[in-house]
Amino acid sequence: MTAHAAGDDTRAAYEAWLHDDETLPVRQRAFARSLAPALADAAGMEAARQRQRLRAAAAADPGLEWILLLQIFGLTDEAMDAALQSGQRDKQVLRLSLWHDAFASFRAHPRFDDWARREGLPDYWRRHGPPDGCRLGTPSTPVLACD
Repeated sequence: MTAHAAGDDTRAAYEAWLHDDETLPVRQRAFARSLAPALADAAGMEAARQRQRLRAAAAADPGLEWILLLQIFGLTDEAMDAALQSGQRDKQVLRLSLWHDAFASFRAHPRFDDWARREGLPDYWRRHGPPDGCRLGTPSTPVLACD
């Protein structure tokens, strides 16, 4: 059996276990499912380990500036959690990074509006105009709609 086939077998068993295990909390199950492709891919497995180490480091020391690292490594929920916490000092860097491609999922996050309002961005955009390619929302729509 090749290493790839063994990885595929492990992945299939892992996915079957996740499908049948209702004891895992939904958020943990969703996270665990996102790791499944890495089981058949050594590079993917290492990337998953790196993300898990980053997630653990950010959780262990939330006083440090984690938003950009979390987002760049694809941990958007954790980046948003960090952005919504008071005391994060790197928010100006985040504001400047928002329009980089790596932050598209941050802008599309369901809590982006909460973060943008907390930061006063809708007021800023009303005074100075929305970012290029975007238009301001209404009270009943997202704060910003971009092409």
